[in-house]
Amino acid sequence: MTTVRAPHPRHVAQAPTAAEPSAASDRSPAATEVEPGAQVLGELVRDVLGSIVDLFTGPDAAASSAPPTQTHPGVPGPRVGSIETQHDVPAEALRVQQELADTRRALGAALEQEGELARRAEGDGVLADANGQRLTALATEINALRAQLSALEASEASQPREDVERARFEVFLDSFDALERSRGPEVASRLSRQAWYNDRKFNVAAGTSAASESDLLKTGFPRSPLMRSPSGDQIDMGHLTCALDWQLNPSPTHGLLVDLEEVTLTGDLAAAAQHLAATGGDPLASLDAQAGRADLLGDVDGLNLAARLRSNPGSDVGGLLRDYYATGSDADRLDELASHSRLFKRDASGAALQDEAGRWILDREVISEKVRTFTTTLMLLEYGSTSGALPKVSDSVDAILEAWASQELLALG
Repeated sequence: MTTVRAPHPRHVAQAPTAAEPSAASDRSPAATEVEPGAQVLGELVRDVLGSIVDLFTGPDAAASSAPPTQTHPGVPGPRVGSIETQHDVPAEALRVQQELADTRRALGAALEQEGELARRAEGDGVLADANGQRLTALATEINALRAQLSALEASEASQPREDVERARFEVFLDSFDALERSRGPEVASRLSRQAWYNDRKFNVAAGTSAASESDLLKTGFPRSPLMRSPSGDQIDMGHLTCALDWQLNPSPTHGLLVDLEEVTLTGDLAAAAQHLAATGGDPLASLDAQAGRADLLGDVDGLNLAARLRSNPGSDVGGLLRDYYATGSDADRLDELASHSRLFKRDASGAALQDEAGRWILDREVISEKVRTFTTTLMLLEYGSTSGALPKVSDSVDAILEAWASQELLALG
């Protein structure tokens, strides 16, 4: 029996408000800009399934398609009042992050305008010269913005990492609020995922079209997903926003390819188990390599926020994000996960069970089966492995789950 650490005193186990989505329940109509499921399955089955393994391999999966993070102080972005006093964010780190966000928005707008003018210039006749001059001026502006980006990134690199990550967190929340107000929660959640995971593998699994570089830059989101919450935890916000996107933008591909749990917690644990089966060695080392602390915190926080959205449909997503971290819910994240996740054992009334020490009890059968199934998929697709490692899957899954449950990883109070 696998257990995890005792709950915070403020939390009492309760019946789940909603089960995690299953393959059947997750097959609702695709959101705007969704690629047809039939086309996905018809054209890309082998290629796509092989590629999906990369979803859980860390920052390299997103790096190749991440947009340039350009900035422009001349274009004002959203602001959070009294950040320095509320969350101890140094003013200089905050200034640089705000200017980075502003410049990204300006660059995104300039690139969008450049694309529109380039399309219009084709066959413009008498306006061709005028459009050509405007394109030349835009090219000059874009080059200046890229140069400004380099200078700001150099300033960012010279600052203490924790200061930068705290400032990123505040500017991300502010930018998400602005995007949600202007384009709605579904688009804001999708673009926040695509800011870090916009490659073909993720978009096929999500059932979405790739976001354009200009669209992503106009969000103002930080380039790196590594941020630090007010409680001091480093969180991979890309993992959290995957959960938001999967929850708010349901697609048939979620049930067929990668569901909400697999794109977050159990997917990362499966990647660690696959790594251990292929390489051997220390389970903690495989866990750290494929599912580090920041990744897992983002996974759990994302699952908790997805559950809150299921319980409160139509809620302001930015408000839920702020409330989750401002009220210290992240300090009790595993308690909250136990209150709604099917990965924990429950009594006849549906309340999560605890052992004699007050620790939540994982449902070993459910989580092992889910992680084992996905791990086997990764192995069969020969991602960083050989078929000879397949017999090791079961033992590797058990070892990874023990390593995960034994760590004081989830910051319980």
